[in-house]
Amino acid sequence: MRKTVAALLVCCLLLSFSPMAMAESLIGKEQEALVYIDGLLTCRGYNSPQGAMLRLEDMCSFFGVEAGGSYDEASETVSILGRGFTLECSMSSNILRVNERYLYDTEHFTVGPNGRCYFPLSTVQRLFGMTAVVSREGRRIDLDSSAASLPGGGVSYYSDTFGADNVYWLERIINAEAGSQPLEGMVGVANVVLNRVNDHRYPDNVHDVIFDDRIAVQFPPTVEGTIYREPNEWSCIAARLALEGYNTVQDAIFFIDPVNAVDSSWTAGYIFITKIGIHEFYK
Repeated sequence: MRKTVAALLVCCLLLSFSPMAMAESLIGKEQEALVYIDGLLTCRGYNSPQGAMLRLEDMCSFFGVEAGGSYDEASETVSILGRGFTLECSMSSNILRVNERYLYDTEHFTVGPNGRCYFPLSTVQRLFGMTAVVSREGRRIDLDSSAASLPGGGVSYYSDTFGADNVYWLERIINAEAGSQPLEGMVGVANVVLNRVNDHRYPDNVHDVIFDDRIAVQFPPTVEGTIYREPNEWSCIAARLALEGYNTVQDAIFFIDPVNAVDSSWTAGYIFITKIGIHEFYK
């Protein structure tokens, strides 16, 4: 009998110091969200004012990847490193760098009561391709992994996925047209080019779109020669964000700097969408 009681006490102590139990004790019952993947309790999340937050390390663990995270308070930057998964992002930026890819995220990570970094459920869904159902009170999150995987990437991801030539010329037209503009404006220029690529009225690749002069020169840098300059770092990042689907100008297919343009009267025949930096965007 004494041996049985002692064994039970040992089990209780071991459970109380398990990672899941430790997370529970640090987070608190009222903030805790139980995370089930395919019906099995897998980890615990954290309910913040932003909504449900999860640890990316827990998601990696589900895929058999042991990932470690660190948070630098001085730079407010989180880094997560594991075999097949790397992530870097800063609290001051909406850009996630994941497996050499650049993704724009509208929500930020947060540092939970236990000192660990948690990411919005929407970010988890996007990175790993999971669908989610959250209970009304937010205390239970059910994730479906039937179509899930670790995010792809690698140094050649963009060239392999979108074509090296498309990436090359997209970086250069951004740099030539908007290299000194806000990131959103750089992405907007890329969006215009890609919108044209996907429009049957225009050529179906980046190079031919920007050098298209069937009616008139569409992009002055192609005749001024600035298109051939080496792009700056942010122009390269903007190109990748746009290729990933980040869009700041909707379905615009034109942009103009009205202050320096030789003729802006043509804009009267188009629908104004937005202005970012020096550029106005139209469709």
